[in-house]
Amino acid sequence: MEGGVNTAGNLLVVNENGAVASPSIPHDGLEILAEVLGVDIVSTTVAGHDVVGSLAVANDQGVLLHPDVTPDEAMLIERHSRRTTNGGDCFLRLSICRSRCLCI
Repeated sequence: MEGGVNTAGNLLVVNENGAVASPSIPHDGLEILAEVLGVDIVSTTVAGHDVVGSLAVANDQGVLLHPDVTPDEAMLIERHSRRTTNGGDCFLRLSICRSRCLCI
């Protein structure tokens, strides 16, 4: 991606219901991603940070979020992914395994 943004995996959380993107991704980039992925995209932070892909993990059952996610962030993400939860380690991807059906 142009613009010097971080690795894409740190900036996106995607499931079949929607995607959460970092506010550091330009609007034009969001439009391209929405078209390519075939889902609606919402741009927000998670726990006040823009590396949303490092602070959340998703499958088609829902999204697991950083324990310090704000209520406004959680509500916005839930509207686009159908289900959310939070708690546990701050950097979820350090200790998680996910599949289509389960996150552990």
